[in-house]
Amino acid sequence: VDRIYLNTPDTLKILASAARTFTIKKSGLPDAVVWNPWIDKSKAMGDFGDEEYKEMVCVEAGLIKGEGAPLLLGAGQYWTCDMELSAETKGGMHNYI
Repeated sequence: VDRIYLNTPDTLKILASAARTFTIKKSGLPDAVVWNPWIDKSKAMGDFGDEEYKEMVCVEAGLIKGEGAPLLLGAGQYWTCDMELSAETKGGMHNYI
C-alpha cells in the first residue's frame, strides 16, 4: 500500500538492515512517498521479476500537497529542488547514487 508523508525532514534515513543505511537529503521537496508495486503491478513491469515486490520498497521525495502543490509555472518562471541519495555500509563506506 502506498503512503504519503507530508512535511518530512530534509534528511530521511532508511535502515535496510543492521549493516546498511540509505539516506535521502532533499530541498524543495517537502514530502515523501513510500510505495511497493505489489503483485499485479510487478507482473506488468518488464524489468521486474514477478516475485521481486517482496524484497523492495521505494522511498521518493516529492511535492505532493500543501503550499506550492500542484506546482504551476508560468512562462519565464522556474522551480528548483535537489535530492541526494547515499548508501552507507556498516564499515563506514559511502556510495553516492
